[in-house]
Amino acid sequence: MSYHMWVALAVAGLSGAGCAHRTTSEPATGDYRVRVFNDSPYALSNVHVVTGQGAEFTLPRLEHGDLSAERVVSRLHEAPAVTVTVEGDTLSSLPIEGFTGFNPPLAPGSYVIDLAIVGSPRTLQVTLSRPVEDAAIAR
Repeated sequence: MSYHMWVALAVAGLSGAGCAHRTTSEPATGDYRVRVFNDSPYALSNVHVVTGQGAEFTLPRLEHGDLSAERVVSRLHEAPAVTVTVEGDTLSSLPIEGFTGFNPPLAPGSYVIDLAIVGSPRTLQVTLSRPVEDAAIAR
């Protein structure tokens, strides 16, 4: 086995070990309750969220500081794909590997997708978290 192949396998093993407490090894399907929070100083429109293969929804508008109504999806990965429109500009945050590899599925439950528009030129930052009440129950 070559040195580079050994390093690649070691990195893959360590990366997977760090995610083991939050994910399952099999693709997860089930009830995921997702809300979207606009953590940017802008109103967002055409908020299109893809949480996994075949699982997506669109919010027509999300004002600054607003938290959307809950949406139920059949799948959720650590890095959802999100596209928004901000003052006429379309911004996207897309997981590099899609919904495989280092973007594993999460356990069913409630989650919040936080959207922030930052920088110049503007970029979309997407983070995923569990609501405080659900995180306390999961422990």
